[in-house]
Amino acid sequence: MQRTLIKAFILMLMVCILSTFAGAAKLSVQDPIRLPDGQALKAVYLYPHWWEPWKSDDSALAGDLKKIKELGFNTICVDHESSQAVDNEWGWINREFKLARAENLYILPWLQLQGSDRKALIKFSHLKIKPAVNQDRQAEEDYITFRDKDFREALAHYVSVYLDQYGDDPALLKVQTGKRMRPVVGLIVEVGWHNGSGLPLSFDDESNAYFRTWMKSSHHDIKQLNKRWGTTYKSFDEIDPCDKTIFNYAVEDRTKIPPAVREHITFRARVINEALEYVARQVRKRHKDVLFIAETPYPFGSTSPDAAAYQLSAANERKAIEFADILFVRTLGDTVSGEAKKQQDQILDSYKQVITAYRLPDGATEKDAIALAIDGASAGNGIAYYNWNEHVDTVFAACNKPDKQQLLKTMNTVYDLICDPDKRHKTLLTTPAVNIEPVTSGKGKDGIPANIAPLPPLEQKSSESAAPVPPAPVTPEKIAAPSAAPTPVQSTPPAADSTSAPVNPTK
Repeated sequence: MQRTLIKAFILMLMVCILSTFAGAAKLSVQDPIRLPDGQALKAVYLYPHWWEPWKSDDSALAGDLKKIKELGFNTICVDHESSQAVDNEWGWINREFKLARAENLYILPWLQLQGSDRKALIKFSHLKIKPAVNQDRQAEEDYITFRDKDFREALAHYVSVYLDQYGDDPALLKVQTGKRMRPVVGLIVEVGWHNGSGLPLSFDDESNAYFRTWMKSSHHDIKQLNKRWGTTYKSFDEIDPCDKTIFNYAVEDRTKIPPAVREHITFRARVINEALEYVARQVRKRHKDVLFIAETPYPFGSTSPDAAAYQLSAANERKAIEFADILFVRTLGDTVSGEAKKQQDQILDSYKQVITAYRLPDGATEKDAIALAIDGASAGNGIAYYNWNEHVDTVFAACNKPDKQQLLKTMNTVYDLICDPDKRHKTLLTTPAVNIEPVTSGKGKDGIPANIAPLPPLEQKSSESAAPVPPAPVTPEKIAAPSAAPTPVQSTPPAADSTSAPVNPTK
């Protein structure tokens, strides 16, 4: 009886929220990504091997996973970078798969922590990975450079070994495309290129030389570049990205980024994508069905101060994630209207499938939770809730706040009602002003249809993970020079919204 009353209350609130969209004749609902058990994807961030008590107490982690399941989530986003494989010989990762299986939760793993974890990746791959270099020409020992062929081979090797071990585990996130069941992994959490202090990297000699090659291919005439940048170079060989008078990454007014810096940001984004495309190709030689997901903490082109700072430090541009099949974008909503909607529509009109991730601030209400569910169903193909640090963050999904937990349960319940035609009732979800109807979310890529059908139930295996696969030396391949000139960067950034969001911490 109580459950029926709660459901009726949620549906009544949902109608109230729908009525707020009086200015729109129709609210389009995107086709959701479906999981092996037929559910629409609903994810939450978790870091069970970073802090106490989750790191050492299995019961604490098991209890939180149970809470997460009860709140309506079905997928956890977890950092499984090489340091977790090296530390305790896969023990942390094995434990998380075991406990996730027990709660019938899926794991979406991020397999590289931004551009860090260099030392752990060296230990795993036995390759001599070069350190990154900052703009002061100082080596950053725990960070990598995306131009380094050893880094590319090492990451491809780690991802391949990870899939060797967990690719068939029922807890690894999988989605169906056409008639195939395909595993999903993230190559890098928060795709970008910067250090733990937010300072841009990529100033090693090889990357600098590569940048000069790109500029010569793009501008052809040094006079053209000088006119654009306001410089007096006599040749392209004089360009030095370490020259802070021209490449001023410390610019205070982030709305007026110097043209030289803007082109260098786009260059860094392209190099990131070039490296990750190479990694994806190498991995697919052994695991042809794997799908790659990319995460960005801000909508591309956002004009918020935090987003502008992240664009400078991390090269947060759309070109950096072209390698990916699915985009995971963190936002504060509302993306169903205004400039934010325009940005989301641009993404949805491309080949990307999009998962939108939200936060619920303190003081949020049931209406706020329902609005996020509606927004998530309209703006993308999956919904998520993000938090950056369970140890201090009071909006953690499994925190001891009953009111917050109820809001998250409401958000997920309403999202399911919107996405599941069998649960959606026309008279409850339609008002005179608004008509909700599903639409196809965009084009496909690599044969992936935009409209993903529900999957038949997957039999859950109860066996433990396979024995760890020991790391083995790998032989790097030579990285070819660019075969074509880059497209010149636009002088004016695209229109954007004003959302902002905190980013994940590095260790």
